[in-house]
Amino acid sequence: MSRNYLCLDIGGTNTRIGVVSEDLEVRSSEIRSTPELARHSIAEGLQELVAEWIARAKGDQRINGVVVGVPATVDEACRRVLQAPNVDGLSGLDLADLLEDVAGVPVVVEKDVNLLILSDIHDLGIDPAASVAGVYFGTGIGNALYLGGTVWHGAHGVAGELGHVPQFGHTETCGCGNPGCLECFGGGHHLAAVMKRAFPETPIGKAFVYHSAAPQIVEILDAMAIAVATEANVLDPAEVIIGGGLPTMEGFDREAFAERVRTHLRKPYPAQTLSMRYSRQGQLSGLVGGALRMSAR
Repeated sequence: MSRNYLCLDIGGTNTRIGVVSEDLEVRSSEIRSTPELARHSIAEGLQELVAEWIARAKGDQRINGVVVGVPATVDEACRRVLQAPNVDGLSGLDLADLLEDVAGVPVVVEKDVNLLILSDIHDLGIDPAASVAGVYFGTGIGNALYLGGTVWHGAHGVAGELGHVPQFGHTETCGCGNPGCLECFGGGHHLAAVMKRAFPETPIGKAFVYHSAAPQIVEILDAMAIAVATEANVLDPAEVIIGGGLPTMEGFDREAFAERVRTHLRKPYPAQTLSMRYSRQGQLSGLVGGALRMSAR
């Protein structure tokens, strides 16, 4: 009988949950409002949600493990949430312990983009022995590293915080509390602020359609390109996966963006050989990545 995993992908707005088999079939799934789950406390809401799904998983959908993707830093044991700036109540939570109490099966907690890179490597047919970096431009800049055949967590679980590389001479306060982080200039939060200030008549979804040549938008694209090039210059990976909401927006010119990245790549290498691929993320990619993570445990 195939093993099944209960996979959660927690976002600031929505939480996706579903049962995924070890052969990556999404057997059932749904979306819940994250603020609604946290109406009393996020810990209580997640416990109730997991208990509900465990109770209904009978027969061939019996759950063998739970994996939770969080928009946060996580400790090296993949059990405790360290800092979650966009979901109140998650920071400092011993989430694996809390969910094991109600699930009765092993629980793993992962940074959400670590699950996305596993899903992307599988979906894009990338050699699982290759070194891969994933840069995901959403509200901020998410980053995942896949090195030596596994996700690289670092000494304390917080490897891959590319969005928090400090930019010399900048003092803007980041959501993490530090001054001048890269995602202050290359993430969706900054794009939304620019659009509101400079182009209030344009929906943010049309930013690259109507304003791609505007200096304010060019600066954002340059910051994004610098993020990718910085990663490639430091790690020299075989592949860089680019994903997140910004690169999928209407009017985002992928070829022009690749040229911006190449401008900043070290010559001759990695500039001559770096492969840049775009994620084909679906709504359930985080859940599939969760099953891949649990299968490799």
